[in-house]
Amino acid sequence: MMDAAHSRQFPGVIFPASSGDHSQFLSSVEVNWAWRVVDPALNVWAVECDFFHTYPAGSWGLTEANRLFDKESQYWRNSLVSD
Repeated sequence: MMDAAHSRQFPGVIFPASSGDHSQFLSSVEVNWAWRVVDPALNVWAVECDFFHTYPAGSWGLTEANRLFDKESQYWRNSLVSD
């Protein structure tokens, strides 16, 4: 069931589209190109499950994330208290 906010937005998309304004929607060409980008990544991820590093809930995250920094002086701030 649609709530009031969605029912007010619906005519703003459907009415222009029904009169030829398709600017709110992707074309089939855009959708196909998007899938050409996404599909290879999905295929690799489906096969290489070990690619995703995991970490325990409540922890500060992955140690592998430190590879994002170029310098030893750069680091993740794992505290809400400033150093």
